[in-house]
Amino acid sequence: MTAAKSPRSEHSKPFLLADRFTGSSLHTIRHATAEHAESLGLNGPRLLEFVLAVHESVANVVKHAGNHGEIQVWRSDGHVHCTISDRGPGIPLDGLNVSRISPDALGGRGLWLIHHLVSNVDITTGAEGTVVHLTVELPSDGTGMKPVRVNSPLPETEFRTEWTR
Repeated sequence: MTAAKSPRSEHSKPFLLADRFTGSSLHTIRHATAEHAESLGLNGPRLLEFVLAVHESVANVVKHAGNHGEIQVWRSDGHVHCTISDRGPGIPLDGLNVSRISPDALGGRGLWLIHHLVSNVDITTGAEGTVVHLTVELPSDGTGMKPVRVNSPLPETEFRTEWTR
């Protein structure tokens, strides 16, 4: 949690997707994100994971930050980047601790899921809003990528996917 500038404010390359959204546009945002990420070479399970992470972040804005926000998607240095921003009340500190979710909790798994679906998550939050920056590595040639099970603190019934060449 920092007061640093949003990654989008320092970004100089053109966005593939830059739009405002509300709850009624979740479907459109999800499809546009998938289309643009796929056009950059993201494919298969990695594409689905990225789109799900973006969707979860956008849905959190809709539910917790006034039903509207902004999204930007771009490519830089062999990665697909996405920022989702809002002007909501910020995320409480205990909500940022994704390692302490009770198995009995009815909610609170969105950020946990996001952290397990993409290469990097950076969250800047405060009283003036939140910016979530998601990053996923693009395959170098679009081939030879395969999921493997890795040692993980997750229960045996769950696992995290990492990619190897």
